[in-house]
Amino acid sequence: MYYYLSLLADVAAVSSINASAIYFDQNVSYPNWYRNFYNRTFPLFAPKAARGDDFNDPINPKRYSTLLMTDVRDLGVSSMSTSNYTHPLYRINEWFTSWLPDKSTSDYQKVAYSVHIKYANGTQTTTEFFGPPEPQADPGPVKWSPPYFDCGRTNKWLVAAVVPVADLVPRHTKWRHLQTHRYVGAVVVETDLFKVDVNQCPVSLGNPASNWHAGTDRCHKETTEVRVFNGSKKSLYELSCFSELGEKVF
Repeated sequence: MYYYLSLLADVAAVSSINASAIYFDQNVSYPNWYRNFYNRTFPLFAPKAARGDDFNDPINPKRYSTLLMTDVRDLGVSSMSTSNYTHPLYRINEWFTSWLPDKSTSDYQKVAYSVHIKYANGTQTTTEFFGPPEPQADPGPVKWSPPYFDCGRTNKWLVAAVVPVADLVPRHTKWRHLQTHRYVGAVVVETDLFKVDVNQCPVSLGNPASNWHAGTDRCHKETTEVRVFNGSKKSLYELSCFSELGEKVF
């Protein structure tokens, strides 16, 4: 239930997020309600919360999408072979094959992070855990997928941000030498491509050169200055002119 509510909160919090999901690899998801068979796993588990279209609901008299409906389901329970997201022929699964399946056999291939907490009473504690790749690595802690058309569901152009999830496998055992840290899943957040901000301002202080859209405006640099707005549509900016004294005139 925690997975479903967490993903539902992601979609409900930001209007530009189209879907949020966690896709687990085969037989690495441990249900917490198994008491006697505590090392049993799910074959597949992929909870996903996606924004639905409620234009045809009886309680929506205006007949336009309010972006207030969210469809939450487990994509790993389908009996259709074409719905197996771990299969190489599954469409738009580039986000999955980038991290999974993880074939590493030791913890040395994972990045270790440590969190040091100091309490008000003077005591302190340090927690170490394994997580996603460091920012200097390739592709870094987050990998962006190419834009794709979500045909048949939202019918929109989407772009996904993917982060791997590290965990101990097998989880429930007292022999640590039998456990290894592996990437067991991938967190995928899909965003509407036309709601992603594009900054067309030229490279300057506060606008580094890593911006691919920098300097793509059609402005006269000697007499005008670019002011951008939110969104990824073309020419989504306005110009502010300079007077003869160098002051801005809006």
